[in-house]
Amino acid sequence: MSGISYFKNAKHFVANPTFNTYFSEGNALQYLHKHSASSAMHDSEERYPPPLCHPGTCEAVIGRIEGWYGFEIPPKKKIMWVYAPAGYGKTAVAGTVSKKLESRIDLEFNPIGATFFFSRTSPDRNNPARFIITLAYQLAMSIPELTPHIEAAVKRNPMVPNKALEAQLMKLIVEPFKSLGELDDIPHRLIVIDGLDECINSYQESRVEKQYAEDQEHAQIRVLDLILTLQSHHLPLCFLIFSRPEPWIKQHIESGSFQAGTEMLDLYKVGDHMKDVETFVRNELARIAESLDPQPDDKDETATFSMPPLPFVTSAFHTKTHVKDYKIFSNGIPI
Repeated sequence: MSGISYFKNAKHFVANPTFNTYFSEGNALQYLHKHSASSAMHDSEERYPPPLCHPGTCEAVIGRIEGWYGFEIPPKKKIMWVYAPAGYGKTAVAGTVSKKLESRIDLEFNPIGATFFFSRTSPDRNNPARFIITLAYQLAMSIPELTPHIEAAVKRNPMVPNKALEAQLMKLIVEPFKSLGELDDIPHRLIVIDGLDECINSYQESRVEKQYAEDQEHAQIRVLDLILTLQSHHLPLCFLIFSRPEPWIKQHIESGSFQAGTEMLDLYKVGDHMKDVETFVRNELARIAESLDPQPDDKDETATFSMPPLPFVTSAFHTKTHVKDYKIFSNGIPI
């Protein structure tokens, strides 16, 4: 660039230098990884230890999800929305499904294409700024035949991290898939997205003063529209979305094209919650009580299961309180 100084005093002259970014083999994916939110992946260090379902619980909902996904047979509806209020174990189910499917050794492919776990308190995970790049990087890692095409896309578009999310989607995911030609023979992969309601703002909007409610609604709807766009290109991808049933999320998913291609699953209505809570409490009491002397009576344990169904987070609190004080609490009141 020093050559431009030769024209320092020139008039009516415009210099338009071109900057080139060169990638050696493998560096394109490293570049993509650098701009991704690696902490949003289900097995990231930031999330360790990740919330998982207690052994023997949530089997009904996990079975429903596996049945919908179909493994080698693509589902008719490529999107599943699992919703429930806070405290009903959505993130634990999302993590358990991701871990369970990734561990399948009877398949010739990894069913998990990518994961993204939003988190309200994490700067890299509470907005959609790195959403597409993070998915693209994981897809390049999980689908070998796609890897060179994503690498080529990065080399052709080194400024892609600065593009709009919609442009990133086309350059890093849609076009690389289309470069493969016939897609029917490629096993469909699952993209797991948890905590959509914790996506509270976009990268640029976070720099200006806006009402919080408007900000988060816009960001969450934008993510849904990105997912719908991917689905509309008939790629070998399925999308498993977990969130609270916020009114704007529910309204958007239940409208138009989204509803036609989406399976909706109310987490609260699936499975035997009392049985799950009983399994959890019994195992936790047995584990903790081993170190206590004297141990709690069986009759105290039995009283626990006479309570109404509770979210797992509440049950966990009750279990710890019971073991500590030899009492059972229901809504904070000793019984």
